[in-house]
Formats: sequence, structure tokens, C-alpha cells
Amino acid sequence: MARWSGYPQTEAVLRAADEWKRKCFLEDGSLFSNEDLWTLQNISELRTRVVENPLDGPEAFYSKLASQLSGAAPKIVRLASEVLWLLLLFSHERNFSAQKKRERITEVWAQSGSDPLTSAYLADDALRGVGNPGAAFNTKVPDELVYLLRVLEKFKALPLSQREELLAPGGVWSLCALVTDIEGGEVRAARHMLLFFCFPDEFERITSRNHKTRIYENFRTLLGPGDDPYAAVSTPCALDQALLAIRTKLIEEYGTDELDYYREPLQTRWRPAAPSEEVVPTPPSGTFPRVWIEKTIVQGRPDRVDGPHRLGEALWSPQRGKGGRDIYSNMRRVVPGDLVLHLTDNAGLTAVSVVAEELDDKFEGVSGTAWGLQPSYRIQLSDFTPLEPPLDRAAIFRSDNADELKRIAEAERGSGLFYNSSLELNQGGYLTEAPPTLVKLLDATYRNVSGRALPHIPNYPAGPGEPPKTRAFTLDDALKDLFLDRDEVQKIVQVWRAKKNVIIQGPPGVGKSFAAKLLAYVLTGEQDDSRISFVQFHQAYAYEDFVQGYRPTQSSFALRDGRFFSFCEKARRDPTKPHVFIIDEINRGNVSRIFGELMLLIEADKRSPKWAVPLAYADEGHDPFFVPANVHIMGLMNTADRSLAVVDYALRRRFAFFALRPRLDNVKFAALLSDSGASDHLIDMIRVRVGQLNDEIAADTTNLGPGFTIGHSFFCGRPETVLDDHWYQEVVETEVLPLLGEYWFDSPGKLEEWRKRLLA
Repeated sequence: MARWSGYPQTEAVLRAADEWKRKCFLEDGSLFSNEDLWTLQNISELRTRVVENPLDGPEAFYSKLASQLSGAAPKIVRLASEVLWLLLLFSHERNFSAQKKRERITEVWAQSGSDPLTSAYLADDALRGVGNPGAAFNTKVPDELVYLLRVLEKFKALPLSQREELLAPGGVWSLCALVTDIEGGEVRAARHMLLFFCFPDEFERITSRNHKTRIYENFRTLLGPGDDPYAAVSTPCALDQALLAIRTKLIEEYGTDELDYYREPLQTRWRPAAPSEEVVPTPPSGTFPRVWIEKTIVQGRPDRVDGPHRLGEALWSPQRGKGGRDIYSNMRRVVPGDLVLHLTDNAGLTAVSVVAEELDDKFEGVSGTAWGLQPSYRIQLSDFTPLEPPLDRAAIFRSDNADELKRIAEAERGSGLFYNSSLELNQGGYLTEAPPTLVKLLDATYRNVSGRALPHIPNYPAGPGEPPKTRAFTLDDALKDLFLDRDEVQKIVQVWRAKKNVIIQGPPGVGKSFAAKLLAYVLTGEQDDSRISFVQFHQAYAYEDFVQGYRPTQSSFALRDGRFFSFCEKARRDPTKPHVFIIDEINRGNVSRIFGELMLLIEADKRSPKWAVPLAYADEGHDPFFVPANVHIMGLMNTADRSLAVVDYALRRRFAFFALRPRLDNVKFAALLSDSGASDHLIDMIRVRVGQLNDEIAADTTNLGPGFTIGHSFFCGRPETVLDDHWYQEVVETEVLPLLGEYWFDSPGKLEEWRKRLLA
């Protein structure tokens, strides 16, 4: 019954296992030769060499095994080769390829001096495996081998007649008790493998007791009071008996025995967050691997300094954060071939690694750490390459990277980067994805620091940015994500095309930056980030940064083009396609000083060579400058910023203004929260409480007004966030109340009143 896995090679693997059970486990024969290898005497000698001759040090298991077998009789070495075959038989080819298994087995066999090994039991189908024993198995192969040899020794010490009884159909639970009572029987994966190979209809292809327990807990209601062996006695064998009884009920329920707990329809009934084994994660489209930032503390953590879970050897985390939050879900997105940049001790990037294996979700953590032993994730890495010198934090966040880092942060808002738009490291966020734009910037920064490229990083083809995306983008595409009506979006885009310059204004949290990107896609007709640029104004931002000016060099000063000048030159070279320049916080800069003579040139009817003028810093002989007609400017303005009053008439005359408001009542807002796990009660509570707050703020036209209301984006959640009452309280306490504190800095009583009303 339990033998079905959905893998086509399963029967070939089980046939090979059955031959081993008959020739070697029951009898004393051999898989690869005609001699008697699996005798009690040979097994005892092999166990002595392995158990009583442990080798410490950094050597890999297979090198240590070769040392332990040095000087052994050829038959003992050949036995070791066949025992290794048994130990690796279960592991699926995604975790341990058939070719790699063959190499390991034949390397040991060759140490005996025998002829080169050829056998039908080394064919691909026999070695492709049936399950994932977990990375803990791969890192603890020595312990698994010791346990297996102890089982073999105890079993072989029994008379042949008793061995026959144990391997007969009636001996299933007696064999289970025998292998479980041996030291390590409650924790070793080899126990589960051995029982599955001997009785594949009675034992599941599951090598984790934690997974078996979770399955039992989720399906136990199928069993009646007298049908649950595990309820009576909580032993490993009773658990296996209960799972067999549950499987019988499930076969009746579904009308088929082709059921597996790692496939649908069963998996979502006990492990809904995990990917099914039917669907293997694939890298993103194109030929470029994902790049991840592991932000981890190494200092003071022995597990990250040395051993199988050290930095660069593996990624590992609990499966859930405190309170059951799914904050480590990115671990489930990692696939072999991805790259990992290690950001250690919050100081900087110190190394690069390559993902070697798929996620092991049977990992049970590391004792002695702050997380201890609990259901965890582990991902094996390879090709660990230290950065010499490291790329320290100061270099990453240096001033000439600031604008681009902020642009990336805004463009990727909600994606969960390792830093925020204030250019500070985000709290938490153990593993975050780095988009190609960010990877390219980090690589360029490291080249400036060290003169070398970051190891393993691909050579993205789009210069300093992301590989260009040119998918057609329509109004309907934008409306899928915008909380705006069709008429509103159409009006904004139509006016923008005609006037060339618009400003989107609104209170904090109404999604201005998010809307800007989608509106830009609609205007250009394509999702092509190479035709969109983003800059943020601030009080120190100047004409020299924006248009052109002299910058210091090592020996003097040199004329450098600013961001807008360079963007206009790029647009001029591609005149048939619209280009978009987005200015965030446009009212925070001294607009007249930043734009200079461009205040005239950005007007819609001045976009031609006949209006070209010499720039302030241009030398004689430089061509006069004009803003191309295919450049469209969008400014973003926070109406709660009290510097709004200083925005002058010159700016207002050259831009069309559109206001965004909170959309707490929008059906898409409710749907987004519901899809993210928020209850109807929580959605209604947010709408009512924040809506009442906004009514009071809007009514106070003397001090505040509609431009100071609280936007819906505060409550749109973030990746890896569980939307519950705790999340709501956290948003109110850390984001909403500090803003209200600025509004009502001279009315502490009103602030306290709304604290109580929001958190009631």
C-alpha cells in the first residue's frame, strides 16, 4: 500500500532492495559478487573499524572511510562498498545523483584491489532513489553508517530461522522493535529507510519522525478510539502502526492506493505551506540565477564558525518565527544554482556561495543555538568564496550609491530587501532576494573597492540595470493592482501625455510610489524599466546633481552630467519611445534652484531644438540643451509634509496635479488583506477604526485636513507577514502612532485618546 511514490523508478529501487534483503540481509551473500560478504564476522570487523576508529578533523566522510579501511582485508572493503550502496539507495537523485552514488560506491570497491565494479544494481533506475532523507542525513552519514552496522550485527547474530520469521509478513512489527531498540533507533534516518525497504507496503517512505508525528496529528481523527495504537503507547513503532491504519482509511476515502503524503491531495492536509514533490521549484526565467542575501550573525555562534552548518556550508533557519509567523518562507524559494551573498555581523558582505541542493525541510535545528531543536529548514551550499577584501557596509551605502539604492528600494517596495529607503539595514530578514539591479550595483561597487568582480555573479546584459523587461503593459494590467478606478487612471495618463509633467500628491501611505511605476508602464505601453528613472529630492539636492556641474577629482575639478541630463541624452537616442523620469518628494527640494533654466524647457510646448539654451556650466562649443519631447516627468508629493506651502507658482503652472486618497473602502483592499490571511473581523476593524481617525483628521481643516489622513498602504502587509491582531497592533504602534505624534505634538491628550481607540 505505502510503496507508491509517483516516481517511475520506485519499483526498480524496491526490486534492488528486495534482492539485497534476500541475498545479504537474510543470507550471507553479496550483491556485486558470488562470495559470502554479509556474514556476522565480516560485519563485526567492519563495525569495529568504523566505530572504534573514529577520525576527527575536517576531512570529508569518504576520505575518512578510506582511512578507516586502510589495511583491511579485501573482502571487508568490498563489504563496505555494498553497505554504502544500501545507505545511499533511498536518497532521491535530486539530492544525490545516481552518477555520484556510483562514483562513491566504486571508489570504495576499488580500494579492495578487485576488478572494476559492474553490476545491474548500479544502473541508473536502481540508484535514482525514492525520497529525501534530508541534509542532516548527508552531514551525519558517519552516524547513520554506525547505526546501520549495529543493526546488521544484531540481526546477523540471530539464527537463520529467526531471521526468516522477522522478514516474513508476520514479523513486520517484531523487526520494527528490533531496529528501534538499537542505539540511535529513535533518531536515525537509516531506521526508516531499512524498514521501508523490508516492508514497503507497511512503512511510509518518510525518514523524519517529526514528519510522521505531524501527519499523525493531522489525520488521527480518522481513527476510532480502539484503532489508534499511538494513543495507547507513544513509541516509534506504534506511530508507524497508526500511520498504516490511517493509510487504510485514506484508501477507503479516495478509492485508490496511489497516495503519498508528499503529494496532493494529502500534502496540503498536513503541510500546506510546503511545495509538493510533484512540482520541483525552478529558477526564474532566463539564464540568470537568483541572488540571495544571507544576513547572519557569526560572532559568538559556534554553529556558524565551524561544523556542518557553518557560514558558507549551509543556510539554516527555523520553519517559523516567534508566534508561528512564516517569516522564513524565502528558504522555500531557493533552488540549486542560486547564489548567496553573505552579509555577516551587520558589517558587510564577506563571501559568496552557490546553492548545491534543494531545501531540506526535515531538518530539526541545531542544539545549543538560540533556536534549539525544532522543525527547521536547511540548504546545502558549495563553492564558498571569501571576499578579500570584504565589501563593507560603508562602501555599500556610500553617497554616490545613495540615489540608486533608494530608487531600487522604491521600485522593489514590499519585496523585502536587506536594507530600506533610509539606507539602513532592515531588522530581521534572514534571507532576502537581491534583484538584478541591486546585484549589478553591488558588483560595480566591489569592482571599485577591490578591482575585481564579485565571484560567481553573472554578467547581466543591461549595463547598470536589470535585464530589460519589454512585456506589453496595458491599462487593464495596471488596474489589477491599483486601487484606482479606470476613469481616474485614463485621465492621469491622457493629461500626462499632453502636458508632459504631472504631480501625484496625497497623504502618507496612499501608494504614490507604487502607482507611479504602474502609471509609467501604462504610458510607455511596456514593462520596460530601462526607460524609467527614479530620483528623490532632498534639501541638499542641487542643480549640479540634477543637470550638470563641476565635481572634485583627485587633482582638480571636472564637469559631470547630472541624472536628468543623462536621462534626456538617453531618451534623445531613442526618440520613438516615451521615457519616464520620476521625482520622489519633489517638494522637499528647492525646485527652482534644482531645475534652473530647465523650468522653462520642461514645458510641453518648449520641447524642441528651437528652445535649446546653453547650460549654466557648459563650456563654449557645447551644444545648447533642450528636453526631448519623449521625456515625461512625474513628481510625487507628500501632502502631510509641512514644507508643501513653499512649492512655488512656477512649479504649479508647469505640472498637472492629481490627488490620491486612502482607499480603505476599496474592494481590492479587502481582497488583498483576505488573500494574505486577514479575517473578515480584522478587515472590518481596520476600515472602521482608521476610517473614523481619518474623518477627524480631515475635519480639522485649521491644523490638518484631508492631506494628512492615513493611507491604506500602512495595512497592505509585507512578504512573510501573518496578518493577525498582533500584526495590526504592531503597525499601529510602530507606524501610525509615531505619525500621529507629529500631527498632535501639542495635543498629547488627543494622541492618547486615539492610541486607546486604535488599540482597543
